[in-house]
Amino acid sequence: MNPLSNLNSTLALLAVVATLGYSLSCAFFPYKSCRYCRGYGKFRSSFLGGIRLCRACKGTGLRLRLPPG
Repeated sequence: MNPLSNLNSTLALLAVVATLGYSLSCAFFPYKSCRYCRGYGKFRSSFLGGIRLCRACKGTGLRLRLPPG
């Protein structure tokens, strides 16, 4: 057996395992913290301490891990 073909098959198997692992992780944990507000869902203003909701996550602090579609 050629050592190069053995390496290729190992890399292909590793890629399949990583893809399945990420898919299972997305199935069990579909949301992650919003990267814009860091999971808080709101921003505080430096002027008079006003609060506004994050537009990216609509104030929830969570975003889907995979884009819809």
